Amino acid sequence: MAEPDAYLSNFGVSGRRVFQGALEESRRREQFYISPGHILYALLRSEISLFGSTIRHLSVDSSFVRSAVEALLEKSRRHT
Repeated sequence: MAEPDAYLSNFGVSGRRVFQGALEESRRREQFYISPGHILYALLRSEISLFGSTIRHLSVDSSFVRSAVEALLEKSRRHT
């Protein structure tokens, strides 16, 4: 993976927070790449109000989305 700092200048404050959260989650899971699932997971954790309002607007069960993202990341490849 390229150095993450090279990408950070492309984001605003909340975007940086989500990107860094996705990067941390990727590393924690020993996956060492960032997928849309990692970004969604970080969005769930760091931008709770945005996630909540979006989910309510779409009339989707937030616990279902959280479980689906967790399952997706658990099935993702690991790079050790």
